[in-house]
Amino acid sequence: MATRAGVGKAALYRRWPSKAALALHHLIGDLRPREYRDTGGLHGDLREVAADFVERMGNPRVRAVLPELMADLMRDGTLQTVFEDVCLLPERALIRAVAERAVERGDLAGLPDLDWAHAQFAGPVFLWLTMLGGQGDRALIDQVADSVAASWMYDKEKDQ
Repeated sequence: MATRAGVGKAALYRRWPSKAALALHHLIGDLRPREYRDTGGLHGDLREVAADFVERMGNPRVRAVLPELMADLMRDGTLQTVFEDVCLLPERALIRAVAERAVERGDLAGLPDLDWAHAQFAGPVFLWLTMLGGQGDRALIDQVADSVAASWMYDKEKDQ
């Protein structure tokens, strides 16, 4: 791979601590979350986020390696760090932007717990697509968006 890139192996290992980290960066890096457009309302914005998670986790390349990748992440702290930098942190930043817009519009009284919000998107999509063999379709997108919206609105009511 170094030869194809026109660099020495040492250059690759300075950037990535292992072959697995390089592969993860390439796989996930190609599937970075996209910017979520402002739809003008909380539910529409959450649907944008859900659609992005479903599209990326439903990608055939990702579906083929995701179960093994999760096992590797649990065993390899270095790989976990790469996954956080390339995938989790950008996802959280975009979810934060959606939540901040909702607060500015008055749709939410305050920011939800952003780690939990992240889990509300990733967890159901991962389980549905990977463990339960479900399809990444419009129904899944709507169910995830509805679930997150209900949770975030419950938090809003609880705060008042």
